[in-house]
Amino acid sequence: MKSSRRRLCIGLSIAGLLIAPGATVTAQAPAPAMQVARLAQEVERAESLRAVKRLTMVYGQYAQAGMWREMAGLFSTSGEMVHGDNRASGVNGIHQLIRNTYGEGQEGLPNAAFNTRLLSTPVVILSADGMRATARYHDFGIDGRYGGKATWSGGIQENKYVKEGGVWKFATLHYNAIFGGSYEDGWRSLKPTSPIIDYSFGPKTAGEPLSANPIYPAVAAVSPAQAGARLQTLERRISAMVDEDKVLNLQSAYGYYLDRKMWDDVADLFTADAVIEDAEIGIYQGASGVRRWLATMGPAGLKRGEANDRPQFGFIVDVAPNGIEARTRGIQMTQLGSVDTGEASLGFQVLEGRFVKQGGIWRIREMRTFPVMNTDYYQGFNKSRLAAPTPPADARPDRGSPDAAAVKAGGAVADIFYTHPVTGRPTAYPAGVKVVGRTRLTPALATPPAAPTGSLEQRIAEARRGLRVALAYQGAENVTNAFSWWLDDFAWDKASALFHAKGWRGKYMVGFYEGPENILTAETAMYGKTSPTRTGAALHYRPQPVITVNEDGTHADVRARLMNIGHRWGGEAGVFMAGMYPNDGARLENGTWKVWTLAIDEPYLPSNGWKGGWSRPAPPRPLDPNAPPPGTTGIFKKMTDVIKPTLPIAAMKLRQRGFVPGPELIEWPNIKPMWFHYKNPVSGREPPNYCADVRTCETELQAKAGATTQRASN
Repeated sequence: MKSSRRRLCIGLSIAGLLIAPGATVTAQAPAPAMQVARLAQEVERAESLRAVKRLTMVYGQYAQAGMWREMAGLFSTSGEMVHGDNRASGVNGIHQLIRNTYGEGQEGLPNAAFNTRLLSTPVVILSADGMRATARYHDFGIDGRYGGKATWSGGIQENKYVKEGGVWKFATLHYNAIFGGSYEDGWRSLKPTSPIIDYSFGPKTAGEPLSANPIYPAVAAVSPAQAGARLQTLERRISAMVDEDKVLNLQSAYGYYLDRKMWDDVADLFTADAVIEDAEIGIYQGASGVRRWLATMGPAGLKRGEANDRPQFGFIVDVAPNGIEARTRGIQMTQLGSVDTGEASLGFQVLEGRFVKQGGIWRIREMRTFPVMNTDYYQGFNKSRLAAPTPPADARPDRGSPDAAAVKAGGAVADIFYTHPVTGRPTAYPAGVKVVGRTRLTPALATPPAAPTGSLEQRIAEARRGLRVALAYQGAENVTNAFSWWLDDFAWDKASALFHAKGWRGKYMVGFYEGPENILTAETAMYGKTSPTRTGAALHYRPQPVITVNEDGTHADVRARLMNIGHRWGGEAGVFMAGMYPNDGARLENGTWKVWTLAIDEPYLPSNGWKGGWSRPAPPRPLDPNAPPPGTTGIFKKMTDVIKPTLPIAAMKLRQRGFVPGPELIEWPNIKPMWFHYKNPVSGREPPNYCADVRTCETELQAKAGATTQRASN
């Protein structure tokens, strides 16, 4: 009998999270006090997903700072680490393995050395009992020493996690080494056949990050007064998760606007009293300071042959208890250059931000950049160190940075503001490390959190809605990332099963296919069946997502960067290829997150082989006036002979402008249009290439173009 009652409570709990608004639940709802008790368990499980991601991001940030002992402290006492062919167990053994792998056998980074891990494309699944979890990550490594060696490494983390004493820890971190090489020669597959690493998730479980059949322990009823106090705590925790996602979106949007030199949109994101610190240059104060800092990067808008890509990785967000302040820390990569000069630079920086909520909208109050490494791409980071250029007279900072000398000397670590996720202790840096950025640049806000309003029942309903929104971010990220993993492995059966019954999959030069069966037929016809072996692969990293969720948490729209890292055995080295997933989306289908749309805009910043990079492109291909129409030959013809697209690419002339090969193709060094599914998150400014929904925006673009033409004629 007790088991039956528990299953009923579980069912009602899941219904509260997943049933769409307006649906009818015939079972009698538990009393409000019992609903609050169950809600507490659901919130804890939702927070667990984030704790697992945070643990992994902390691992990467500690690695960059040379904190080997702190990294080992992220593992359980019986934890295990597998790194390629090396294996260690227990905290002490793992510490030794990390120190030997990344630190040349010593504590901390050697002098003039660096070690940056770029972690992306997470798929995280919580176990039914909420005590264990699995996660998969891309791990791209850059390490070396100025005046010494410089190497690339790439692999896949397939990890297990355990919750001990209420704290999440690594149970197993398994790094599968896939490719690597020296800076001079670039990276290649480490073995003649590149392995397909077993997955800890399937198409269905990827869309159910909290498990479809969670097991909750029995809960004791509490009094209405106790329920009200407990609910207030839960409301703050749910708000913190929703705010964390909004801050992450704002951080990512900031990076995308920088990429395209959209200076008005960048400036919109900052408060009136904002401060920007570029630690090598100085500090800029207020709205005019933001504009002067932007001027150090030149005029607005990308010009032909100008590379200005700034991918972001591994951001950690702490939302303050007052709910109106937040801090961020993450890694930025810069790929800059000019085709006109043939020069290119590659760099890595730590970004630290402070955000405030004003009028219910998050804004940036501090943004601080601390360089880790900046090099001439054609020489490499073991042979070249580039200093920040002196800004022009009209773009000088308001004052110098207090950390300028330490940063320019090299080896400084930007303050790690958060406590150790396992021990809860403040950051313990290796001996002799110079820590920068510890002092805040703007005063703290003392506004207390707002008191809750409404009846207990109303507040419970609103808390559940907020929790659905927080979970939607995780579900949408899981399934869109899972698609990239199976795209890497040509696993078309699994990739197609991720799609909603009416989901759309965009195929380059061809169009969109609707529904899992059609998508599977098209993919298999184009590329053939999945092979268990291969000599290389093109890896589809998806960092820097902007995930906007609807009000009831039933669907989400996604923009993510495509960082395409290819590798193969022998032959030419792999290269950087930058693209975008600007119009992806996910929806709930029978309680499981599914891909609603997935539209890849192909690479807009390609490399001309490893040696050529992005600033020395190959000569443009001559146009053949007698060539057949794009998408009608080779593998494209092979696919379309088997199955025609639901929506041909020719029906989207405005949305696909510049992407279809032919006379109107826009190729680097010309600047392709870049699409956005969202308006400016602070000002609401609509970007030049705005497509909120790829299914409908062609008609909307046509109407807008018609209105513009009509105004011009008048």
